[in-house]
Amino acid sequence: ISYYVGLMKININLPSVKVKNGAPMSIICHADISKSADFQLQHNFTIFKDGKLVFMTVSNKDDARYEVPMARSSDTGEYECTVEAGGKTKSSNSLHVWVTGMTKPILTAEKKEVLEGEVVKLRCELPEEVPPLYFYFRKIKMNSTPKEKYVFEAYKNYSEVEFSVEEGDNILQFDCFGKRHVQREFDTSEHSNKTLVTVREPFIKPALSVRPSHNITEGDRIQLECSTVVARMRDIEIILQKNKTILKSVRDEKVLKYSTVATLEDSGEYLCKVEQGRASKSTKVNVVVSELFPKPTLSASMNKLDENRELTLSCSISSFQKANFSVLRRNSNGDVLLETSRNLTMRVSVNDTGSYICKAEVKGIVKESKPVRINVYVSALNPSPWPSINYKHPSFLPSHGMSTVTLWSVICNHFSVIPLLAPVSKPTLSVVNGLPEVVLGKPLQLICRSARGTPPITFKFYKGNVTKEIVINDTYATFLDENVGQNGKKGYKCDARNNHSSGVKTSNILNVTVVGNFKKKMVVRFHVTVKAYNTRIKATISTIQHVIIKVISNSANICFLCAFSVVPIRNASLGSVPYGEVEEGSETAFLCSVKEGSWPIHFRIFRKADRDVLVFEQSEHADRVMWRKVTMSRQDTGTYYCMASNRANVDVKSHPITINGKLTFMVSCMLHHHNS
Repeated sequence: ISYYVGLMKININLPSVKVKNGAPMSIICHADISKSADFQLQHNFTIFKDGKLVFMTVSNKDDARYEVPMARSSDTGEYECTVEAGGKTKSSNSLHVWVTGMTKPILTAEKKEVLEGEVVKLRCELPEEVPPLYFYFRKIKMNSTPKEKYVFEAYKNYSEVEFSVEEGDNILQFDCFGKRHVQREFDTSEHSNKTLVTVREPFIKPALSVRPSHNITEGDRIQLECSTVVARMRDIEIILQKNKTILKSVRDEKVLKYSTVATLEDSGEYLCKVEQGRASKSTKVNVVVSELFPKPTLSASMNKLDENRELTLSCSISSFQKANFSVLRRNSNGDVLLETSRNLTMRVSVNDTGSYICKAEVKGIVKESKPVRINVYVSALNPSPWPSINYKHPSFLPSHGMSTVTLWSVICNHFSVIPLLAPVSKPTLSVVNGLPEVVLGKPLQLICRSARGTPPITFKFYKGNVTKEIVINDTYATFLDENVGQNGKKGYKCDARNNHSSGVKTSNILNVTVVGNFKKKMVVRFHVTVKAYNTRIKATISTIQHVIIKVISNSANICFLCAFSVVPIRNASLGSVPYGEVEEGSETAFLCSVKEGSWPIHFRIFRKADRDVLVFEQSEHADRVMWRKVTMSRQDTGTYYCMASNRANVDVKSHPITINGKLTFMVSCMLHHHNS
């Protein structure tokens, strides 16, 4: 007997692989088998969905049919069939079947009637659907957008949520729908039945009243009353607050009352809130309090004065006269009453130093002025009334450069006896670099000093008669003039003053000469007679130029080389002989030179360390200087550099060089022998 199991295929009885949810579905497996006409052969048909057995039958026919009366989304998947006949097996290709649509969900609510502040518990179920599933719940109010929540359920075909019932919720409707994910797409069910929930108020919105209702002025008594109607008197609270500050609260009562004497600070928005469980309702009202009178102002005849001077303090109210005034002195233990009238006049001592205020009272309303600071000082010009203090700590002795006035100040401050105010001395004004001249185009820095005077001291700088800068410091102040013009000499001055009653002290006028900044030298010839050989003469040939005249010949009639300039230093360099490596104990010469710059030139050579060490310093009427280090030691090795400067006040730094030390031949041999 011979037979052949050939082509196999699987079909469904619809033209499309998409099947509508709820429709009947048949999956047919067909086998193409060749055999003898009178030969009977049994066929074993097996149908799989997603690799799992769903149908199996034995037949002598070439077809097998798997019937699904109502297709559900759970029937979606990959189907294939297998036929076994006479020991031979064949399998079909797979066929994907997609059951579109989902069953209609069923929604139930735990309660049909709730109170504001409670919650509604809902359950949504998708019968005959297989998880994972997405559930969407909606809370529907009239004339508003529904609120939606969703829950993912990986193992259940139902889900539960809670919705809170808020103020203003009356009649609520709820529904739900489901979704499932199929091959990168979502299937969505139709919406469930709508469930109706009725909401009852536990209490009504509170009423908040104010008496008087308008024209409230400082000093008036105002009353606020908040009330509500409650369904059941249990765990209810009424709260009155202003600017988030609770003024009063009551529990298990229907009315709250609050009373106070009105002040300006009582203006604002008041909120009455009633709470019970999760329910909350509130009412707002705005209160405006008119000012009865403005805050008083305290003025002083002087804020800083010497001892035994007369001080007058006056308290006043703008556009208001009838008030009860008082003047007080601030104290950490409580304000001290000094006078119960508008004005206070007294002769002061240092003990009166402090802060003062005044108060005004009308109709029980008390208002306070801003504090006024009064400083009373003892004049240091005559320290004889002071008690004798025998204190010989060396840091306070006049031998350490301290004036008598300053010494008295230090002693008194040290013992915390009494505040002392020394008047400022006449200030001195000078150029920071010491010379009363500046290179054209370069900034000019001035310093103003007052040798005596209790800080703080206010310094004021003038250029001509124009105030340029005001600085408050201890004993000195600096001023940088970055706009130096070409109009010759400039007159600068400064003045100084502190809190002493002696007033302002002014320095002498400082005339600063502006000199030219020339890059090229100009040669001029003069015929003069001199008596000294090789004499240097400094002459002014104009108001803005200096000339250095150097004798070239010692004859009676000689030629002078005239070099106009204050030429800034350019290109400093440092070299050494020997260079780089020297023997210990040998001599080394360092040469610092500049490419350009007016004489004299100030040369400095430094050795780098934790803090750079100045090893050589010299001024020369030359463009170079040599420093001989007679004996080099191991401590002298390292990195060196030089700096050069002149009256142009520009420091120019060379590139560094490194000096390494090596042992002498004799020492090297001795060490080698020792190590051997």
